[in-house]
Amino acid sequence: MAGVAMTGTENMVQRALETTNLASDLEITGPDGKSLLSLALQKNQDDDAVDLLIAHWPAAVLDKAYAEGRSPLSYAVQRVTSQATRALLEAGVNTNTVDRYGTTPLSYAAQRGHPDTVCLLLAADETLINIPGHDDSTPLIQAGRRLNIPVMSVLLEVPDINILPLKGRGHSFLCHLMVSHSLSESKYRSKDESEDGLERELDGVIDRIHHLFRLHVLAVRASMHSPFICAIGQYNYPSFRRVMSAYRPGTADWDNYVEDRRMAFVAFMSKLQRFAILSNYFHPGLDFSQCITTTGILELLGESNYGEDYDNRDYQRLCLRALQLYVNET
Repeated sequence: MAGVAMTGTENMVQRALETTNLASDLEITGPDGKSLLSLALQKNQDDDAVDLLIAHWPAAVLDKAYAEGRSPLSYAVQRVTSQATRALLEAGVNTNTVDRYGTTPLSYAAQRGHPDTVCLLLAADETLINIPGHDDSTPLIQAGRRLNIPVMSVLLEVPDINILPLKGRGHSFLCHLMVSHSLSESKYRSKDESEDGLERELDGVIDRIHHLFRLHVLAVRASMHSPFICAIGQYNYPSFRRVMSAYRPGTADWDNYVEDRRMAFVAFMSKLQRFAILSNYFHPGLDFSQCITTTGILELLGESNYGEDYDNRDYQRLCLRALQLYVNET
């Protein structure tokens, strides 16, 4: 039965159910401790087959947690469609279970789930939206960290969304969104989503954040540190000292390294420019477009003739110094 549950079609599952004592399979667990239903939810992409299994499972078992304290719902919400989640909700499962790490089904959905799945969970219990889970991360933070832009769009439209809570280490949801987007090397889209569509959706998310910040401007300035500084601070490129022994200053290899480093950071800052509309909340008076080029940064610093010393080539530190000149003092 286990193999059919994980890979079988609806017809295969139906035949297995007709010839198998399902009750004897309810307590079967895989090597990793997952129940048969959890394995099916995770492995079997045939929604109709999974729905058939759910329909034959007793309600009490549908809520039972197995491996790492995860319920079947926590696996269902990460499927590519919302069909299995709908079936479980209609069966009356608990939407507010937590696993051993404190993660709720909504947080799992925010990481990798479909926006329709998130809508179903919120329709069942909208109070779930601001509940923190693992390391104090709310669903909004989880969506930003994983660049689940469609889910962020859904969450930000909920009237009771709280944009202010900070996770345990002091990072807001915007820090995670900006860091993940600016540092990502691949596009954040699935095979079913177009690049242009998600780029437009990200623009919509940024506009929505801007609107919410305008409504809560004093609270935002008082409680959030700069996500721009956070993103630039987390940018990582092999340091000068790490390559000093390999490249001698003044050689072609050294010059190529410096230029590659500069161009990589320019590309990073160009991606961060996407969020420039939000910069005034954290760096009032700063023209963020000046941070894209070395010349612009040196003008902000008042150091147009800065010379050729180490700091002038360290574009990252120059950016951080420039932003610190405009840090909000509210």
